Amino acid sequence: MTFLAPTWIAPLRVAPLAWTLLLIPMEAAFLKPAPAPSARPFAVTANDGAPGELAERIVNTSSAKSRAALFKKLLVMARSADADESAGAKTAIARCLPGVFEKAARRLHTRAHVRAFKDLVEQKTRVDALRTEALGLIFDEALYPHPYAAPEAPAESVDAYVKTSVRLETIFGELHELGESSEEVRFSRELRDYSGRAQWARYQAKVVAAELGLTVKMPVFEGPSWLMALPFEHEARSIDLSNFASSPEEALRLAEDRAVEEWNQGALAAAKGRSKGRTARAELDLAGTILRLTNDHRRFLGLGAAAWSEPLALAAAHHAKFLVTAEGPTHDQPDEAFQTYRRRARHFGYEADVLENCYFDLVNPKIVFGVWIGSPGHHRAILWSPMRHIGISHRKRRWVQVFGLDTAFGSEIQCSPWRN
Repeated sequence: MTFLAPTWIAPLRVAPLAWTLLLIPMEAAFLKPAPAPSARPFAVTANDGAPGELAERIVNTSSAKSRAALFKKLLVMARSADADESAGAKTAIARCLPGVFEKAARRLHTRAHVRAFKDLVEQKTRVDALRTEALGLIFDEALYPHPYAAPEAPAESVDAYVKTSVRLETIFGELHELGESSEEVRFSRELRDYSGRAQWARYQAKVVAAELGLTVKMPVFEGPSWLMALPFEHEARSIDLSNFASSPEEALRLAEDRAVEEWNQGALAAAKGRSKGRTARAELDLAGTILRLTNDHRRFLGLGAAAWSEPLALAAAHHAKFLVTAEGPTHDQPDEAFQTYRRRARHFGYEADVLENCYFDLVNPKIVFGVWIGSPGHHRAILWSPMRHIGISHRKRRWVQVFGLDTAFGSEIQCSPWRN
């Protein structure tokens, strides 16, 4: 399956008290460099009988399909009720996976391969530094205070907010320029093949640990970690800042973001299918725009995308409906059962912690999002790092976002870079 690269936003021209957002159709998602093996694995020979023969073929085959089929046979043998057969297969697995990894790593860690990525690695290093600085400023309540405008805020808070906003504008502009100027680096079939082999061996080591309780001692990769994080889908022929990961962990997060995007499209389509009337479907379209802007901004700063949550969407809809008749923006309701956003979330079945953003009297979702980004408290809620769930609603110019952290997130969004 092919995933669409994320669309990015760049908040530009930051005014002291409000920001305007300009959508930038920019494909980007940046990442950091983890360590050719330091110790040789056990030699794989045919002396172990059938399992040993399979292991030798796994190490030496150049076909990914053959490697997978042969390894599947080893796994079946490892699960055998015959103790001798099972032990022999497990020994072969413990030898062949380091063998595959070491053979691939020796071919990967060459000057030619590393030199081709020099400029991209330098750009990514700069991106990481800018993101770290931006998030540090945004979550510093002294430098980026809330409230931030007179008369609620003292003069020193207003001054701190203005200075930080100007610096954030500069950072976002440089991040945008880096994304725009990033050039694709084409990588050879050999590089893609050996990266895939090494990543396959690492992944299978985790599989046998989980399924068989077998610990496989894998060699340490001493080259740059991004070589272990290259995309290896069959259609992948090049890479830029939109899909360059500095580490396998970051590559997994990017893969998860793609899975979340797929999940969100399906969840919103299902919600529209259940809605009654043109107005309700139009409201969901507006909510979908805010969802995309939110996830674009999170990915812009290196954070994971948020998945649509139906319970949080119901909580947001309940409060948006209340705000239609409320005298002004508020997070509270008079009904005790729905008094706070946490109570509302729990009423609709969401037990984890939540945060909420509200806004009054604007129709354009891009402008609404720009106002939230210009308000430190709302901005921090949008970039709440643990947040991976979101529900959004709009009713008659009343906007509500509810953010949540649910421990079931990982099981709901099944994600693996091996899904392709």
